[in-house]
Amino acid sequence: MTYQALYRKWRPQNFSEIVGQQHVTRTLQNAFAAGRISHAYLFCGTRGTGKTTTAKVLAKALNCVEGPGGQLCNSCDNCRAVNEGHSMDVIEIDAASNRGIDEIRDLREKINFSPSSCKYRVYIIDEVHMLTNEAFNALLKTLEEPPAHVIFVLATTEPHKVPITILSRCQRFDFRPISAPEMVGRMQEVAEKTNLEISEEALYVISRVADGSLRDALSIMDQASSLGEGKITPEEIHRILGTVNEDVIRSMTEKLVKGNTADAVRMIDTLIAEGKDLRIFARQMGSYLRELLVKSMVGDEKDRRLLLQITKLLVQYEQEMKWSSQPRLLFELFVFESVDGGGHNSGHDLALRLARLEAKVEEVINTKGSFNEINATYTAKETNDDGPKIQYEYESWENYIELGNKNGSSGNDTITKEKVEVKEEVNTKEEVKAKKESAVTKEVDVKEEVVAKEAKTINGNSAGEAPKGNVPKDSIPVERISRMWPQILEAVNKESKATRAYLELSWPASVAGDMLTVGFEDEDIAKDMMEKESNQKILIRVLRSFFKGNWTVRCSSGLNRPQKWREEERGLDFEGIAQIFEAEEVDKAPPE
Repeated sequence: MTYQALYRKWRPQNFSEIVGQQHVTRTLQNAFAAGRISHAYLFCGTRGTGKTTTAKVLAKALNCVEGPGGQLCNSCDNCRAVNEGHSMDVIEIDAASNRGIDEIRDLREKINFSPSSCKYRVYIIDEVHMLTNEAFNALLKTLEEPPAHVIFVLATTEPHKVPITILSRCQRFDFRPISAPEMVGRMQEVAEKTNLEISEEALYVISRVADGSLRDALSIMDQASSLGEGKITPEEIHRILGTVNEDVIRSMTEKLVKGNTADAVRMIDTLIAEGKDLRIFARQMGSYLRELLVKSMVGDEKDRRLLLQITKLLVQYEQEMKWSSQPRLLFELFVFESVDGGGHNSGHDLALRLARLEAKVEEVINTKGSFNEINATYTAKETNDDGPKIQYEYESWENYIELGNKNGSSGNDTITKEKVEVKEEVNTKEEVKAKKESAVTKEVDVKEEVVAKEAKTINGNSAGEAPKGNVPKDSIPVERISRMWPQILEAVNKESKATRAYLELSWPASVAGDMLTVGFEDEDIAKDMMEKESNQKILIRVLRSFFKGNWTVRCSSGLNRPQKWREEERGLDFEGIAQIFEAEEVDKAPPE
């Protein structure tokens, strides 16, 4: 006897053996036991979920000598004929190759003949969505009122392509993708019966690649059984499929999060040298990032934001890689853009850089020392295993982060002798501790002094500032928002050019907690329009994308416009308005 593939040899022969579709098998068995046999069934689901198998079991259940409500015997002539594929009364039609109206006309002519040996004649039409519109129209009447001895079973992977007139004439059953535990259980059962040694970890690797298709899983296991002697391991499965171990994907993800471009590119070189398909690797990495995102729902918001941006970028490049002749180039572009955002000011790039910056600042605070946000000195310490500890000093924390960004990494990698001045050698742990405590004390003093000065300025109602008020200690300095104001206006312009125009002559006057006061010189239409909820929502949404916090906005008029904003003022002349709304001047002849 010729060799049979595992998925054919171990095809379920009764309802109890069908895996993962109990909602279908139980319904059919109960209906048959009650004598409620429909004239047409529609089985829908992805590949390898058991549609055709269930259709054949259904045909046997209808014609078995034990009766439709009994347990299949698989030994009577009718059952054996179906199992061996030569039953004259169970007819399988492949709609992909018999999709025309002529084939349906031939079916209509033969349908009235009585079954040769069975009680019912069962027509199994696989991939029924491939029929032409004319063929569907020809089938309608026959499907609606077939002879009493005829049962139709239609199977499809794309039910949305089946006309509603066909759907309404059938009982529809949706087959679910088979879960990994159910798939592993079935593969273990087949492996025991075929004396195949395979580890449980290898079976789970197969189940992840099979993506809910038991037929695919058994085909992979069949291929693995021919690989060699001994127990089949996950490494052998990866070698067959061209996939990689999860440790490799985790390592690549860590390099992208940390901004380590060079090591990521070297890893790509290694994958190519091993003959891996980067399209498959990108698909695997997408599944891994999805799992991380689900787990991060209860984790740190900054980590989740960074993972989200990298995942969005990977999905975009994976789509392009499917049809590209240079998948390696596209994956390398994904790596570069994941690390530095491509150097643009799009919403994605700003969010990516912001998430990475927050992660770097968090690492600095937790492991390196202390810094003050405004006009303070950052102190960092690097441990040298072969010599004394060295203390470096930067002009500001922005300088430290800037150096870290240029290197594409954080921590000790960014502290180099070429970029900073060596201030002091600290040889003992006691001196290190004393220096760190001194830096923390200095940080607190500087923060309190800066906040006090800002509160005093606002309470004094200086020119160009908002009215008096208290400034919480955790407020973002208005100077920081002022530096980002052009980028904020650019982001507002992408959402609403009109809102951008109303903000043209405004400026950030002050910040109190999470409330930004937008200053206007006059009580004009721009200020009135910005007090509308719709325009404020746009500005608030942009602020929240730049700065963390539950922001609100208030407008204040009658303030003196600071000199800085007067120098940069462009005015709402015709050219300014045309630039904001991307308009062009059109010559128009006067009416005669």
